[in-house]
Amino acid sequence: MVKTNYDVRSHDTQVSLYSHRDMFRLRKWLLSQYFKLMATPKKEREQTVDDLCRHSGVSKKTLYKWKKRYMEEGDAGLYDRSRKPKRMHHTPAFHRLNDI
Repeated sequence: MVKTNYDVRSHDTQVSLYSHRDMFRLRKWLLSQYFKLMATPKKEREQTVDDLCRHSGVSKKTLYKWKKRYMEEGDAGLYDRSRKPKRMHHTPAFHRLNDI
């Protein structure tokens, strides 16, 4: 994966920020590994979901969120989403706009 030029230090460990394309590839790879793991009978598995998440640096909650999006939307669900709120909660009432 191609890293961007940014590096962030957090709790004495170096965390690299990846481009949007690289994050898509990471999510796609992680889900492919997860589905392979789930296809293997439980007794024959050499790795657990916890190991997979720990190795890739992603929480189980995030993995399951990505899995849900992928199952609902396909590849489009793996792209980054806007953090912008879908609606503004504290907008002034229409009748008060004339007073401003």
